[in-house]
Amino acid sequence: MAQRYRYTDTEPLFVGHYWMDGNPGALSENVACVDYSVARPGGKLVAYRWRGEQKLEQNNFIWVDRHL
Repeated sequence: MAQRYRYTDTEPLFVGHYWMDGNPGALSENVACVDYSVARPGGKLVAYRWRGEQKLEQNNFIWVDRHL
């Protein structure tokens, strides 16, 4: 059986290259994807305003919708 990796460091981990859908948000309390498919119709350009917190906060995600 393949082992699954679980991120356990205290600082948040930000990842991309997954083409997520929907509204941006954390994948766990300290992991977030900021790739919300800005290259395709309906996608979003996403960022997170990290201020040193160990647990990600929903209100720190910011984004703009693609309008092309």
